[in-house]
Amino acid sequence: MLRIIYPDGSIAEAEGAESEQHLLDDASKRQAYTVKGLANRLNISERGAYDLVRNGEIRYVCAGKKNYRISELAVREYMGDIKS
Repeated sequence: MLRIIYPDGSIAEAEGAESEQHLLDDASKRQAYTVKGLANRLNISERGAYDLVRNGEIRYVCAGKKNYRISELAVREYMGDIKS
C-alpha cells in the first residue's frame, strides 16, 4: 500500500502496482518549485530561471508578492515533454 500526504493535508492511498503508479504520477504533477528549485531542476542559473518566469516562457502562480511557484507539469511543458 502507498500513502501520500500532500502539502494541503489531503491524503491519497493506493493498493496494487497499477494504482500505486497512477498515484505516484499524480503526486509528481503536484510538485511545485520555487524559482531557486526551478533553477536546480533545469540546471540553469537562478537569474535564468527568473527570466523564464518574468518573460512568460514558463507557467507559474504567484503565492504572494514575487513568491513564484512553478509546477512540475509546467516544467515538463516547457521542456517539450507535454503539449499544453
